[in-house]
Amino acid sequence: MAILPQFGDPQVWVNNNIYLVHIATDITLMAFILFRAPLTRKLYERLGKATKHIHLTNADVGLIAIVMAFLVVDLTAAIENLVRNLEHLGFSEDFAKQFWDYNWVFYHFADMKRILLGLEFLAIWSYTTKVAQKKFSISA
Repeated sequence: MAILPQFGDPQVWVNNNIYLVHIATDITLMAFILFRAPLTRKLYERLGKATKHIHLTNADVGLIAIVMAFLVVDLTAAIENLVRNLEHLGFSEDFAKQFWDYNWVFYHFADMKRILLGLEFLAIWSYTTKVAQKKFSISA
């Protein structure tokens, strides 16, 4: 089986690849956000610049939470896609029929992503506020 779906392949595999691209993008974005401060510190150290002011901020934590929500939505959509199409995974059609109506995420996927994208925009915009720029710390 090729990595990219071929002409005539069931739609389940096309959808699966789309969701996997979304999941890979989410994980990559998460890594960039998580390692932003350490990588920036290393770069600044090599350039001989001060690194005391580079740290994980409140806005970073907000972005991480939103990217986690993106990841949950994309994983849920991928799982729902496979469950909804069990007959293409080797299960009998009689067994698979009971799951054909599992489509809530499929029909609301774009709306959920739009809402999360709006929240992500707000989190990025919050980088300009003093509260968001403060060093993140867990206080008990």
